[in-house]
Amino acid sequence: MYPFRLINGNVLPTDNTGYVYCLISKRHFEQIYIGETRCISQRLIQHNSGAGSTSTNNIRYRPWAVAAFICGLAHMNKSERMSLERR
Repeated sequence: MYPFRLINGNVLPTDNTGYVYCLISKRHFEQIYIGETRCISQRLIQHNSGAGSTSTNNIRYRPWAVAAFICGLAHMNKSERMSLERR
């Protein structure tokens, strides 16, 4: 198992300050996804319902949990957050 605790959706921030985040499949720990969003709690709900990225909509890998996130990116627009996501 990993040396960190996976976070479920009820303890995530609910503000719209902007995030780059890393998800991990709770069923297949080798499956990860890195994304960007304005609201991380809403985005996790989308990923777990199949309405997130095409990379996370396979039911075989759901549910997803947040493994890590960078917050406080309100000063960045979507393009800048996507650049950080790629790095």
